[in-house]
Amino acid sequence: MTPSNAEYSSLLSDVRQSYRLLHDYQRLILDSLKYIGNQLNMPYRGGSSRFSKEQPGKGKGELGNYGWDWLGMYAYEFRFEYRHGNRRGIPLDKGQSVTLTATVFSDTGYYQNEETHQNKQIVDGFASTASSSSKVVFCLFAEPSRHLSTLYEPKTIRALIAPNAPWPSSLAEESVFGFCREVSDLFTQDSADRLVDELVNLASHHNIPIYRTGQAPHEREQPDSEPSS
Repeated sequence: MTPSNAEYSSLLSDVRQSYRLLHDYQRLILDSLKYIGNQLNMPYRGGSSRFSKEQPGKGKGELGNYGWDWLGMYAYEFRFEYRHGNRRGIPLDKGQSVTLTATVFSDTGYYQNEETHQNKQIVDGFASTASSSSKVVFCLFAEPSRHLSTLYEPKTIRALIAPNAPWPSSLAEESVFGFCREVSDLFTQDSADRLVDELVNLASHHNIPIYRTGQAPHEREQPDSEPSS
């Protein structure tokens, strides 16, 4: 049966509403991650899509690209990093870096259904929206920054997003430590502050030099006060 003009009109109204909702959602994510980066005084070093190709730039792309290529925050990695000679004065050897990533999985439906892993365009094969979730995975790299392809394999993500799942030993063996939380934990300052505390505690446990602003050891040292005359 051919859809009526009224049905097309209703569909496009839903599309417009969805775009505006996505804008507000993505703005909230960006603002929250900026807040976390500021609390840790870690420079933002850019990000990358972890589900699809990057959105084609000016004069780029093909009409055969996945529709997902224009919806990068389905799964997107945000990267913060200290490098040797950083302005904050975190002591790092030449060539050394300290990296924090926050990867937002806005919809875990693809990863929850193993049968969809051969074709990302079979959206009907994803787990239902009601049984899916929205997660953010934080990773601390204890060794020089690198991109771990294994981190984004569907089986690894499926293990990470499982309720109460322990941190995968395969990542810990690569000196990558972290945790998975609900995206909604980014939505308020109180919950974002708890994430910052959790990150600082995890970094301390693994001797990774990540601190709240003003709380690095050299920042807490106070010069001896001069005796009063």
